[in-house]
Amino acid sequence: MGRGQTYEEAQASSGIAMLLTGLVFIEAVVELRGCGVAFAQMTASSFLIFIPALIGRLAAGVLLQQQKTGKDDSAPLVPLSWKEGSAWQAQIYNLSEKLHLDNEALVTIGGTTVFQHVLNGITWVLLTRGKAATLPDIMRFIVGGMQGTALSGITQFGKTLIMRVGFGFAWNWCSSQKLDMPVFDPYIK
Repeated sequence: MGRGQTYEEAQASSGIAMLLTGLVFIEAVVELRGCGVAFAQMTASSFLIFIPALIGRLAAGVLLQQQKTGKDDSAPLVPLSWKEGSAWQAQIYNLSEKLHLDNEALVTIGGTTVFQHVLNGITWVLLTRGKAATLPDIMRFIVGGMQGTALSGITQFGKTLIMRVGFGFAWNWCSSQKLDMPVFDPYIK
């Protein structure tokens, strides 16, 4: 804000700057270590995929929800015309409004699911193959899951989707709430 930006602009640019600096590399190591991957199992080539996937997950989740926090100008998931439509359309519209289901919710859930699936694949392959892990091994897991079949890959992706739906919905709903914190107002202005 000291450079003449509004609070919203400064908040968004600081989040992006932190994401794209060296902190993402630290986050990658911390995340892999937290999942049980030893330093000896990590490869430089796995970081070439892990880092962009981690940035994608953070952008689809953290940055999007951070910019949305406390605002009511998000694009609704259900068309506005449904508010005055038939009874079932009005009910779906009202439910969508109450639950704060909007385009950002879909981007958060969909984006974090895809990127988390890639991160899970890299982590699994590093845990099982260590330094011997190759890019084809990672791609086989992402597409074929643990058994290496299309059905296994779809099942693995489905598990990730179910977990991300619950998490993404809760995150989206919480970031849509208005919180009055007058004690911070003098510092924000």
